[in-house]
Amino acid sequence: MTSKSLLYISILFAMLFLFVGCTDDSAPDEEGEPTPMSLERPDAASMDLPGAPPPQPTDHVDRWDPELRQDSCLVCHNNPATGAKELPADHYYNEEVGGVIFRDNCVQCHAEQIDDKPGFNRDN
Repeated sequence: MTSKSLLYISILFAMLFLFVGCTDDSAPDEEGEPTPMSLERPDAASMDLPGAPPPQPTDHVDRWDPELRQDSCLVCHNNPATGAKELPADHYYNEEVGGVIFRDNCVQCHAEQIDDKPGFNRDN
């Protein structure tokens, strides 16, 4: 490189440096103290998680029989006359509705709703 081209490049960098340094948007102005982040969530005990399976209704508490496993739920959920929601296809092997049950521990995903259970990370 020639000395003339080095001079032009250094002048260009100096102009860019001055231009960026003189703008008003170079640094934000700090105004007052930031508000402290609140770790308390008033809805923590009742919030629903996206994609989570529906919990058991409160009138289903203590209906699960570990010896019967899925049969304690299928008494109603496999009988259209009861009006209970039928199991989705992903609960069966090869998604064949009415076939062999794949997910047979219902309370593993469908937790019971108990009103006296404290919310997550709460002392009361």
